Amino acid sequence: MSKARHFDTKKPKRGRPGIAGEPGVESVQIGVRLTPQMLKALDKWIKDQPAPKPSRPDAVRKALTDWLTGLGLIRQ
Repeated sequence: MSKARHFDTKKPKRGRPGIAGEPGVESVQIGVRLTPQMLKALDKWIKDQPAPKPSRPDAVRKALTDWLTGLGLIRQ
């Protein structure tokens, strides 16, 4: 006689994961093209950050957040 199998009844979430560090925050994906000069500067900024180093998307989000906060358009 075989043992009964136990299956986890929780279904995995569907779709893309949310923004890192902000689970449950609704977000919209956009595509952005960067010039080689901008990408080089972004990678240099990432390299200069302490570990754990941010990913490119996280670095772009940080730069945009800092800029929009400085303009008073959003609050952190």
